[in-house]
Amino acid sequence: NWMGTSLLVMFGFLLPLPVVEKLLISVALIMFCTGFACLLRRGREDAPVVLLAVPAFGWGFWLHMGFYNYSLGLALLPWGWLFMAQLLDRSAGDSRTTKRAAAALCICSVAAFFAHPIAAIAVLTAAASMWLGHSRLSIRHGLPLALRLGLPLLPLTVLWALFVWMHPTGGHSRWGMQRL
Repeated sequence: NWMGTSLLVMFGFLLPLPVVEKLLISVALIMFCTGFACLLRRGREDAPVVLLAVPAFGWGFWLHMGFYNYSLGLALLPWGWLFMAQLLDRSAGDSRTTKRAAAALCICSVAAFFAHPIAAIAVLTAAASMWLGHSRLSIRHGLPLALRLGLPLLPLTVLWALFVWMHPTGGHSRWGMQRL
């Protein structure tokens, strides 16, 4: 939950905070809508009609209530899914495109981790489901795809493991009415 706060503080020195808050909301909505537009238009000439409903999903209760970190993580999800789909695309034989998609997936997944832990879990879950869907559960097809998806997601996996290891689930980390 660091990204939204960091951006608000950093740009709060340059602009008034209400303006920075509106810019952050606008960036989250634009990233969410353009990410889904790129994901849904992938390989098509015309835009599907469902793109008209995407802004309604971006402007939800969480963004309205001020959960900016969650909203930024949600805005990064379609981009992560798009880069994963580019990595798994068998027709894209260009190694430069694959390397760009891998670097973009690595950056997007780490940014999602710093935005919100749920976004990071969603990126890892999507990678696992895409791998299972594309690999046909054979060593010959599954291992190269696992490496293709696993290497860009290695920093996210390490960050998530450190996060879980540094925050034990003992009694001191649970909230109750006494602590409030």
